[in-house]
Amino acid sequence: MKICPNCGKQLPNQVKFCSGCGQKMESAQWQDPELTVLEEENLYGSDHTPHSYTGQRSGNVYYGHDYDDGYGSGNYGGGNYGRGNKNKTMIIAIICLCVAIVLMGIAIVVRSISGSHSSKEKEKATEATTEVTTEATTEATTEATTQATTEATTQATTEEIISSDIVTTEEKAETGYAGSIFPNSSDEYLSESQLYNLSAWDIKVARNEIFARHGLRFNTPELQEHFNNCSWYSGTIPAGSDITGSLNSYEKENVEMIRDYENRMGINQ
Repeated sequence: MKICPNCGKQLPNQVKFCSGCGQKMESAQWQDPELTVLEEENLYGSDHTPHSYTGQRSGNVYYGHDYDDGYGSGNYGGGNYGRGNKNKTMIIAIICLCVAIVLMGIAIVVRSISGSHSSKEKEKATEATTEVTTEATTEATTEATTQATTEATTQATTEEIISSDIVTTEEKAETGYAGSIFPNSSDEYLSESQLYNLSAWDIKVARNEIFARHGLRFNTPELQEHFNNCSWYSGTIPAGSDITGSLNSYEKENVEMIRDYENRMGINQ
């Protein structure tokens, strides 16, 4: 060990300047040459720089005294090191940082999974809503289309039937039964008032033209000649034949009504 000749501070052998007063140590005195570097290594480890100590010496060890290594002073009493405390603090800080990073990672993963589940649930809800809406719209459209088609078809059919009836009536009046007194007497009921303004001949023709439409020939020359001049007439059934069974309900009713009118009016049948 060295002793500073200026301030008396004990210093390690290798220092060149006193850490207490800055005195150059080339001419410093030695103290306790028995403490070697090997003893200090035994005390603090092989990587420790030799130190100077003050106080009592017990064998090769000093107890409970300040030491100075040329860079600052410390305390060895009880085995406390400032550097060891700093290392522990740093290790704890690193552990806390690692724990914080792990917790943040777990939080991010949980949030990502939760967001994914929520997104899937929203997609399922949207798909279900879309499916229900589409089905309801399709049913409503189909029902409306069916109803509209049915109404249009019914109306068209009705108009066609009415038009057909009108055409049939007109054809019978103009071409089908040209020259007839009542062209529609085979399709509708006649009223007695329709006979009021007719002559006896016209009434007789009106009754017999119903039979002529079924091909009956007549014994009366005037009636036969009259119907022979009609384009629609084709006499194939012998005169006097009973064809009442061939008449429809309109024709039967009209024949009876005209015959009754002739009897009451005294018209020669």
